[in-house]
Amino acid sequence: MSISREQQIEILKKMRDEEIDFSDAPEATDEQLARLEAFVPPKKKTITIKLDEDIIDWFKDEQPQGGYQTFINAVLRDYVRRKVEERQIE
Repeated sequence: MSISREQQIEILKKMRDEEIDFSDAPEATDEQLARLEAFVPPKKKTITIKLDEDIIDWFKDEQPQGGYQTFINAVLRDYVRRKVEERQIE
């Protein structure tokens, strides 16, 4: 049985730095560290939306481990990104 991403994050939050095994992670270069930026995920807003049942079923089938709402969000985000890029080209 696999654990969810949220469960993994909670486990990591409870670990001390000394307990984390970084042996297989390459060391960051000075150039990489200079370009490092903090990632702050966008705030989520709870909404109610009505979608066709077959659409919801498709997204659920594509994400059998759960997370279909996150997948829907990612598809919408990609659509918006492409539309913004198209407008910048015009």
